[in-house]
Amino acid sequence: MSDHLHPSLRRSSLSSRVAVGAALAVLLLVGCSTGGDVTGTAAPATPPAGANAQDGPPAGASGGNAPAGAVEREVVADRDALPATASLTLNRLGDHHLVAAVRFTSEEATGPWDSNLFGFTSFATPGSEYPQEALNGLFWIGPEGRSAHLTYFTEDRSCLCTTFEDSHGWGITREQPVTAAAVLPAPPEGVTELTVFSPFSLPFVDVPIGDQAPDLAAYGITHPDQAPAATPEVFPLLGSSTLADGSETVRENADTTDVELSADVLFALNESTLTPAADEVLARTARRLDADGGTHVEIAGHTDSSGNDAINQPLSERRAETVRAALAQRVGTGVTFTTAGYGSTRPIADNSTPEGARQNRRVTVSFPRPTDTEQSPPTSAPAAPGAAGAGRPMTEFHATVTGAPDYPDAKAELNGLGLERIAEDVVLLSYTMTNLRDSTEDLSPFWTAPSTTALSSLGGTTATDPATGRIYQTMNVDRAAVVREGSYHLHCACTITSAGAMFVPYQETGTLFALLPVPDSVSVLDVNIGSDLVFQGARITG
Repeated sequence: MSDHLHPSLRRSSLSSRVAVGAALAVLLLVGCSTGGDVTGTAAPATPPAGANAQDGPPAGASGGNAPAGAVEREVVADRDALPATASLTLNRLGDHHLVAAVRFTSEEATGPWDSNLFGFTSFATPGSEYPQEALNGLFWIGPEGRSAHLTYFTEDRSCLCTTFEDSHGWGITREQPVTAAAVLPAPPEGVTELTVFSPFSLPFVDVPIGDQAPDLAAYGITHPDQAPAATPEVFPLLGSSTLADGSETVRENADTTDVELSADVLFALNESTLTPAADEVLARTARRLDADGGTHVEIAGHTDSSGNDAINQPLSERRAETVRAALAQRVGTGVTFTTAGYGSTRPIADNSTPEGARQNRRVTVSFPRPTDTEQSPPTSAPAAPGAAGAGRPMTEFHATVTGAPDYPDAKAELNGLGLERIAEDVVLLSYTMTNLRDSTEDLSPFWTAPSTTALSSLGGTTATDPATGRIYQTMNVDRAAVVREGSYHLHCACTITSAGAMFVPYQETGTLFALLPVPDSVSVLDVNIGSDLVFQGARITG
């Protein structure tokens, strides 16, 4: 049954689907709220059931809906499925481990394929690193908002998580819920709740952490203390933003902030003397350094691939030194600097295109991310009068998108669901798309912005701070440490739209989301869906 393959295997040809994207003409319609609540809610209490849906709950478990302290989400993975609900609990297991247990229920499904999760519980990659029959796609977001903490894996890629070799095991029915669990690394002592990213639903927000871990054997899971070869996977959850004028791009992970300054703004062609425009750029960078309180700064110069090493290498070194001298004059005392030049050896974009070459011509200023997350460094010039305000709820935003060059009858309705702060410097954007195109072909939510991630996704979704003009890109999980050089290593923290499940049939609705790296100091955003559609003045809640 191809409709129940893993998302990475369920791609439909975009040539036979309708791609809704930058080419669409957009009619923005603002009306009253029709969106749903996207905040997780506590559910009534019952202990979790066992690992195998056909075996029923383990001894001592009772009937009911959801375990105590659970947060519920609607299952939105498969557009063919009947409605289902996922209830998630978190409990510490000793000092170093955390058990995430999920109970899936449905009031409408009666057969094993009415609402089947096979292929929708694993971390979505193009390869086979994450077996599709296992619950290995959950990760909790670090308190700092820049790390993803996955389950434990062994060398053969089996995980300390529930696995159903028979795909029928993932079939949710009214009579028999599906229960599953995964062992993850525990957060630091004192952390009492977490936000958990899910491949089958919107993220679970503010899930309380208990200390009543279930019996792992009931879920078919080996205790981590009895699996010494199993180790958890922890990856950077990257956040990036850029200014509209292209002068600066900021990239953050849990430990480091990289401020990439455009060499085209700082210097004239083949020169290492600062331009007049560089003063404002470096002043902004100095303010960030002072606010973060870092004491050591690394500065690296880079060029594009034009010219040769004899030109590019010394030019990159001179430019790094020039930026060091300028910043040293602008920051407080007690800051040390090191500089290096790398010529064209470390590109971040394709040098064969003008835009890629422009991105590669840069000077990067790197420093530790502050451990005091209450600090919010200024990221650009002061706000323009009236640029920010109370904003409007995301549920008040609606749009009808129509027309495309190859599909003039394409039509879809978008409705905002939420714009919710779910972790430190992390905002969850969610909305629905209803297919209004009267055709036998389904509608794809794939936006045509260039994709740098491993699977087609909503990676083209961005949001702009109207007060500063800073543009926040969709966040990515970075697996560069464990993939072959040259392979895709970025995985969008958003809906994966290359899956056949995300092609929406006529008059049906799909739920979409993306995580955005927005600082706590920002309260209103202009949400950019694709390239042409903008929901202006949306208020962040939470």
